[in-house]
Amino acid sequence: MYLNICIDVASEQLGIPTDEVHKEFITVLQKFCDLTEEEITSITNILSVFFSPLLAVYYEEYIHILQVKSKLYINKIALAF
Repeated sequence: MYLNICIDVASEQLGIPTDEVHKEFITVLQKFCDLTEEEITSITNILSVFFSPLLAVYYEEYIHILQVKSKLYINKIALAF
């Protein structure tokens, strides 16, 4: 539901059809899902420079959870078409 609202607003603001915005969203989401362990570690290591290493570990695990949820969403969308 929230995704549809975001897509509608982006479509209106950018003057792009909703289908195109949704397709681009899925493309970006797929790139997020394709992040390797090395890339995730390099991102979260930067956090440990400024914050507690525990925070970096938290975000690394959170990214993994979001990747799983994102893959499920992408698969759900693929089944709808």
